[in-house]
Amino acid sequence: MSKPSEKVKATAKTRCEQGPPQDIVPQYISRAKTTDVIDFSLLICKANSQALVYLDTNLLTKADGQDQVSLTLPKLSPGFHQLYWNVFGVADKDWQTRADIRINGIVSFLRRRKNSDNNPTLTGFWVVEII
Repeated sequence: MSKPSEKVKATAKTRCEQGPPQDIVPQYISRAKTTDVIDFSLLICKANSQALVYLDTNLLTKADGQDQVSLTLPKLSPGFHQLYWNVFGVADKDWQTRADIRINGIVSFLRRRKNSDNNPTLTGFWVVEII
């Protein structure tokens, strides 16, 4: 018979696995106002890597060996904008990522990826129309 502590270890979730049971990937372009606060967070679990985050064609951040990237987007002008991220150098076979975007604190996008997925991609993007 297993000890209770062994069961807890077996079912413990990583930070990348936590949150709602389903990802939130809009099938449409998100909308926000020029006054809205847009926050982006990328978690990298069970891996050592480099993450690049772009807004349109501008590099917002380059994170080497960090397990989390968190940033607030600059105020955006009216029109369409694309946030794009990529994770490089993942050598661990059990890697996981979790990206989420919040508009005024409300989750607008949540995507988890892991090596065992049918589509284990290390990139992501989100399009927003600023009105």
